[in-house]
Amino acid sequence: MNNYSIIMLGPSGSGKTVFLSSLYKKLSTQSELGFFLQVDTGEKRKRLNNIYTQVAADEKWSAGTRYSEVSEWTFTCRVQNPSDLSIYDTCCFVRIQVFEQGMSEGIGCPSSELVAAIKAL
Repeated sequence: MNNYSIIMLGPSGSGKTVFLSSLYKKLSTQSELGFFLQVDTGEKRKRLNNIYTQVAADEKWSAGTRYSEVSEWTFTCRVQNPSDLSIYDTCCFVRIQVFEQGMSEGIGCPSSELVAAIKAL
């Protein structure tokens, strides 16, 4: 199974996790697209759904993710065979959130060291 890294880069509070929760909401149930995503733990699924609901229903933007809350999120892309309803894993996406000093204040661009580290992934 192929694994792909998705790097989300931006200052705290810019909407990286809200964007992720919106994508997950759209892609977590099988539709005409023919596939669906499953997150690696029930705790993370609940967190993504709560963030989405807070923004969509309450129209309240959540607080920015703190550095201590940063973790990798693994999503498995799955497809269901229409003839026997069996489910197959096709690939994984690992979301990596990157913080860098200076970006949290909304100033500057990523350093050359950070760009090199990202390219090495």
